[in-house]
Amino acid sequence: MDFKIIKFENVKFKYENRLILNGLNLEIKKGDKLAIVGPSGEGKSTILKLLSKLIKPDSGKIYVDNIDLNDISDNIWYENIGILSQSTHIFNRSLIENIKIGKGNASNEEIKKAIEFSGLNKFVEKNGVDTILGKNGLFLSGGERARVALARIFLKNPELLILDEPLEGVDKENENSIIKNINEFVKNKTVILVSHRFTILTLAKEFAVLKDGKIMEKNNFKSMNENGILKKYYQLELNNLKEFNR
Repeated sequence: MDFKIIKFENVKFKYENRLILNGLNLEIKKGDKLAIVGPSGEGKSTILKLLSKLIKPDSGKIYVDNIDLNDISDNIWYENIGILSQSTHIFNRSLIENIKIGKGNASNEEIKKAIEFSGLNKFVEKNGVDTILGKNGLFLSGGERARVALARIFLKNPELLILDEPLEGVDKENENSIIKNINEFVKNKTVILVSHRFTILTLAKEFAVLKDGKIMEKNNFKSMNENGILKKYYQLELNNLKEFNR
């Protein structure tokens, strides 16, 4: 499925009678790398859940080109998107079975490349590919969970990548290498992401500010940094970030 643009048009969404999104309008063009920023609890992850078809708008529409997202079958949509999130499910099966969820008919060579790309080499050397990961990844660290999810995405090779707090539970030691791998992978893909860690947001070319249920501003890093928006939400990390050029 090849798309040129995704549009949120006047989207509203309530959760337990609280209005989360209030007439949201947003455009995501093919190849965009967009980060959604804003105060906690404003609905940033809600946008990603809507795009993932996990929930539906109470009103308004989401279009993929001129097609209502609701009219696209789940199977077709999920074939074309990849989701990296804090809630990525790990099955009580072997590592190789968990990785092959990304592509059931993956060859041994493809699996080898996915393991190398995701940085699971050391885990495999120590435990092997047939080691059982435990219910919901009980036997994995946060960094290992993220790497299993990344290996799945590598095999799937989707057009659209949705990142919802993908570094949750990942320690600083693993963070930089995971970000480097993701950055390499998304070069020719469309990305929309949300994270409270600014380091992963360095993948973005544009930033959209969500407040009061609407996109208040959308611009590049330079403009957002100069007007103080990013400093407002990521002051400490920006102070510690040695280099970030856009």
